Amino acid sequence: MSLAVYPLLFGGGVVYYSLIEYVHHRNGGHLRAFGARLMASHQAHHRDPPEGGVRLLEKYRQRAPLVLLLSVLLGGPFLGLLWPLRDGLLPGVSVIAGLLAGYAWSEGFHHTMHHRCPRNRLERWLWRHHYVHHFVDPRVNYGFTSPLWDWVFRTSVQHPVVRCPGRLVPAGIDSVEGFTLRGTVAEEPEEG
Repeated sequence: MSLAVYPLLFGGGVVYYSLIEYVHHRNGGHLRAFGARLMASHQAHHRDPPEGGVRLLEKYRQRAPLVLLLSVLLGGPFLGLLWPLRDGLLPGVSVIAGLLAGYAWSEGFHHTMHHRCPRNRLERWLWRHHYVHHFVDPRVNYGFTSPLWDWVFRTSVQHPVVRCPGRLVPAGIDSVEGFTLRGTVAEEPEEG
């Protein structure tokens, strides 16, 4: 197998993880498809997006064993499908490595969205996509590292401005184009 294939398999694993992120978030975090405990944890995240200031490395440490197990289980079929290829385990391991990299990016990027202001146009756009989910309508925009699957499954909704409760977003976000602050979570956004 050509060496050029391994980065493609790795990239495929990253994209596959973004699908897992979408399905997990939509069905586990909002529809209770993966149990009440997961849904309760996710609803707690909606009540306190910065999660009390929990550090990113602590999140990784807490979730690493489960994520590793799930990556092997979800990537395992690729080991079986790609095993007959001349290179044995390497193609499947490339997909699993992509899954793990996708998880690391997803967790890190999601954490960043709730702990600092966006720094450029792309970040403003991605933050707004995610903040629509948090502060406008939790039934849309389930992909937080990428809107790809929201586009595919038609759950993407864009808003030019998102009204955010000040205590639940990074300090200074009200000075970033596309975001305005409102007093409390209970306050309803204006119609129109």
